[in-house]
Amino acid sequence: MYDYYTQLVDECEAKGIDLMDAVKSAGIPSSTYWRWLANKTSPSEITVRQLFKAIHRLHRENTLERIPQDTPPDTLPDADRIVSD
Repeated sequence: MYDYYTQLVDECEAKGIDLMDAVKSAGIPSSTYWRWLANKTSPSEITVRQLFKAIHRLHRENTLERIPQDTPPDTLPDADRIVSD
């Protein structure tokens, strides 16, 4: 079964984001993250949605930091034009 936690880990790996950074960015307590690691609880759908937004936001911020400010918007990578909060 492709559970929520595995989906989060896979998305973080694909975007080059640390899951703990996404947890902090989403305002989720770090104790919640540690309970997931210990298999005491699993992420809820609402939490996963918050984290996916945080992962994509962090990825977009990281990508935009590497793009010169004078780059025309139509030449930005697709992910940065598609993902929104």
